[in-house]
Amino acid sequence: RILTCRTVGGHPKPSVRWLVNGVVVDDEYEHDAGDVIENKLTWPSVSRKDLDAIFTCQAQNTLLTQPKDAAVLLELILKPVTINILKTDSPLVADKRYEVTCESAGSRPSAIITWYKGKRQLRRTKGENMGNVTISELSFVPTTEDDGKYITCRAENPNVTGLFLETSWKIDVVYPPIVHLSLGSTLNADDIKEGDDVYFECKVRANPPMRRLTWLHNDIVLLHNMSSRIIHSNQSLVLQKVTKQSAGIYRCSVVNSEGETVSNELHFRVQYAPTCKNDKIMVVGASRGETIDVICQIESDPPAKSYKWKFNNSGETIDMEAERFASSNGTLSILKYTPIAELDYGSLSCWAANDVGTQVNPCVFQLVAAGKPLAVKNCTLTNQTSSSVEIYCLPGFDGGLPQHFLLELYTENSLIPRYNVTAFAEPYFFLDNLETDVIFRMVVFAVNSKGKSNGVVLEEITFRDAEKRTGKLFIYRKKWVFLRCMAMATGAL
Repeated sequence: RILTCRTVGGHPKPSVRWLVNGVVVDDEYEHDAGDVIENKLTWPSVSRKDLDAIFTCQAQNTLLTQPKDAAVLLELILKPVTINILKTDSPLVADKRYEVTCESAGSRPSAIITWYKGKRQLRRTKGENMGNVTISELSFVPTTEDDGKYITCRAENPNVTGLFLETSWKIDVVYPPIVHLSLGSTLNADDIKEGDDVYFECKVRANPPMRRLTWLHNDIVLLHNMSSRIIHSNQSLVLQKVTKQSAGIYRCSVVNSEGETVSNELHFRVQYAPTCKNDKIMVVGASRGETIDVICQIESDPPAKSYKWKFNNSGETIDMEAERFASSNGTLSILKYTPIAELDYGSLSCWAANDVGTQVNPCVFQLVAAGKPLAVKNCTLTNQTSSSVEIYCLPGFDGGLPQHFLLELYTENSLIPRYNVTAFAEPYFFLDNLETDVIFRMVVFAVNSKGKSNGVVLEEITFRDAEKRTGKLFIYRKKWVFLRCMAMATGAL
């Protein structure tokens, strides 16, 4: 920097010199044309310590007069000297609000402070100036994406671009696991068949790192089991030789110190050839000349495209014509069958086929000559109390078909039963919470797919309150019972 001091006139000719803060720093001057005298001060570099320095040009030609002088005060534009981020918490919890302060000093004029997260400026700030110190407070909410990013505080001289100082803080953000489940990238979800090997990938992002990973199949924990061909490998689940039971909803659950996260649901499909919905031999009863519907229900994925039926008795095996089971769809086929003679009873077998293959084990129906079951017999009432009773009967012939048993409870003169009680294994019934001083009538039936047997009417009974009861618990009205039994035997009821 060069400062020029010029004087004009004076006799004798004056000397011209420069003083800085009262100290002579240059007293070499020169004459220009006429009576002009100059002194050029060269100040090689301006530093922060020169702020507010007084540069004085002084001209003096005799001790008899006061020297003439002119002064200039040096003003400087200065960049900040210090910058610090204060009170840096670590780690930060995702989605929780934090306040952090940045302090800068040394800028002239006072610095302007700006905040950045990565390259994005943050604007939720407030600041104040105290002399040459500037303080700014940032309020921000870190997200899971912010882990490992830098929060930068920049203090900049407002008058000169580029006169700035900055500092950065690498933030550590903790959060519960972020989890996503997908089928192995090399697999086609729509082309998984029984017997294939598959794998799932549980992608996890967590800070701190995960402590436990659990696999779930239809909300049941799926443990590592080599013998069942279930293999856990790092963050992958391997299923070898999948079956139709392997299909369903899969999820993975991941735990770290911040919490537990369960992944998205992955609906896993396994395609397989048809199988019987009921793997037991089904007994079907029919009378001679009776046309019945034999229903073959199967399970498959994709749905079945075709069916075939066969009839077998002790003498021959016959393929059933397709016209007889025209009522077919992807899950069932209905065969209309009419036994005429003894040889028309035997077994019917049904096979289905889809795009995966043909059913290996057929659905089998044992066709028997059948009718309605016979009535139960020898019914007895035991363990009577004031409000309950047990009824035991012996079953009759089941009509050639599985049967169950039904008890209807009537009040006196009522044609609509008060209660219906069903028993499956045997004709045993327990009635409880019965009203006192009410006359009840009970009718027991055997039931199969062909219908109900004749009903067996049990005698009218009245349940007495214990304090009022004298003599026997039951009041028999023999004449009424006899007439009712006759009516049941003739089918009038």
